[in-house]
Amino acid sequence: MVSELEIVEMKLADECCGLGGPWGLTTHYDLSRKLRTDKIKSIVSTRADAVISWCFGCLIQMRDGLQHENSSIITKHPLVHHFIIPYGINKRRTP
Repeated sequence: MVSELEIVEMKLADECCGLGGPWGLTTHYDLSRKLRTDKIKSIVSTRADAVISWCFGCLIQMRDGLQHENSSIITKHPLVHHFIIPYGINKRRTP
């Protein structure tokens, strides 16, 4: 558990973001954008600072959708939030 962290359950959390892997990034991008509409509305309605997902495809889709909505909500992967940042793993080591 992380202190000073409030977890907010969002509606449609178990619904697909609409990306569907390469399907949504290539010839079906317009349909993919339509499919994510409800997910993005659910995220924005939480008024959270960040949305976290284990799926990198979902992170891409949600970040793109949130940017199109001019939202300040950021997307994060749990490993980045809990390990890389706190332990300084992202810092470059000098020889």
